[in-house]
Amino acid sequence: MRKYRRIISISICLFIGIALQAQEAVDYITSGYYQFIYEADIAHLEGNDSLAYQKLQQAEQVAPLKEQDTYYEMSLYIDLSLEKGHYEKAVHYMNILVSEYGRDPSTFWDEDASYFASLQKHINTDSLLTTLNQKLEVYYSLERKKIVDEIVQMINNDQRVRIEGRSLNNKDATDAERGKAYQEWLDVDAYNAKRMLEIVDEYGFPGLSLYGYKNIVECYGGLTALFLHISDKQDIKDVILTQIRQGKCPPELYGLIVDRHIEKNACVDDSALIYAAFRNRAEALVDSEIIDRINTNRKAIGMPTIETAKQRTWLKNEKMKGIPILTKDGSL
Repeated sequence: MRKYRRIISISICLFIGIALQAQEAVDYITSGYYQFIYEADIAHLEGNDSLAYQKLQQAEQVAPLKEQDTYYEMSLYIDLSLEKGHYEKAVHYMNILVSEYGRDPSTFWDEDASYFASLQKHINTDSLLTTLNQKLEVYYSLERKKIVDEIVQMINNDQRVRIEGRSLNNKDATDAERGKAYQEWLDVDAYNAKRMLEIVDEYGFPGLSLYGYKNIVECYGGLTALFLHISDKQDIKDVILTQIRQGKCPPELYGLIVDRHIEKNACVDDSALIYAAFRNRAEALVDSEIIDRINTNRKAIGMPTIETAKQRTWLKNEKMKGIPILTKDGSL
């Protein structure tokens, strides 16, 4: 009997191990995860939360949910789960969002929301907040603060050498001064490239999961710029594509890097664009053959199509204006 129990225990352990390996091996591009997230995002912006919830469920089935800057899909899933009364699912993702992304637990629900009374009947919200706050304290550790502070310093240096270098063009500076500034520019980029590869190797892509919610303002935009500035090296591009496949890096970053090098080399003709990642270039495209080719390229790295990106921009702008959004059937 003991022999059979041991065999069963070993089998269960092997099954769990294989399942975890399979989960880690999920390709977020080929699984369709990113496209499901874009569809959920559009549906939510259009006011069709039933469809948004369905698309998030589909994403959840093909790969573990992430919390991407810009889309914040896990946060949306929590909000929709609360509204639908799926409290266990909401609490499950609250725990992940706090322990892996550092979101403040006090922002998860509104006590004036229609679902709050029902939520309290199913969940001890005071006890849950206590648990989540303990996890938040663990997340924002001294080690995390140290690496985030270093990344912020790298971002600041990246911006500083460019501001200082360009300002010399507007002054009566000597060639020696300009040369010194340019060399510092190169040195900072070289250091940032080397150190960023080390950080990615140790922590993964330095996205929201690394720096956390409270550091979004300091890190998000600056990190995108920094990666664009150090992307001349092929190994940086290779690492970024790998991180995209693992669901750890926004696909748009790879598109921006590739198109930046095309435009940097004065290849500004639409036919030369690979991803049309810069919004002004994408919105100006009119040739259907070029658009189809670029959309194929975009999907191959997990980016949204040009039409989806345009639709999102329009919906966000209309929402900011407070204009009611009409759905496809003409209803509000």
